[in-house]
Amino acid sequence: MRTLLGKNIVRFIFLVLLQGLVLAHIPLPLHLQLFVSVLFILFMPFGKRAWIGLLFGFLSGLCVDTLTGTWGLHAASATAAAFVRELYVRFSERYGHSESEFGTPPLSRMGLPDFSAYAALVILSYHAVFFALDAFRIWDLTTFGIMLGSSMLCYFCAFLSQKWFTR
Repeated sequence: MRTLLGKNIVRFIFLVLLQGLVLAHIPLPLHLQLFVSVLFILFMPFGKRAWIGLLFGFLSGLCVDTLTGTWGLHAASATAAAFVRELYVRFSERYGHSESEFGTPPLSRMGLPDFSAYAALVILSYHAVFFALDAFRIWDLTTFGIMLGSSMLCYFCAFLSQKWFTR
């Protein structure tokens, strides 16, 4: 299980079950929501085909939807986040050309500015799609505030999880 595939399978199962069975049922103040399933998309290894990333993004969202009964909200959000991630990897000079050099994208290898931009793009795209589909409006000030607050909470968790996921 020490292979990259084994680690990603365990990460997939753990994050989907944590999101669907635990975090979906914990009410947070100010209607914030913590989506840790997006961390699976965030920590998928570089150097694979784009359709594989989109497929696993969709599957992770579909599994969370199945556990929470949200009818496609997480599947659409995770697919959009996987798409934004693939765009970042493709257009990034450092990660788009040397695909097999980095593997899983940790903070220690990417550096703080690159990882911050990468995490912010993926997490904000996930939350923007989720809350736009959930509320059918994103530019309502309340919905926008909840989206930003939930994104910041997930962004904080992404930095905290670096110690655990990148071993």
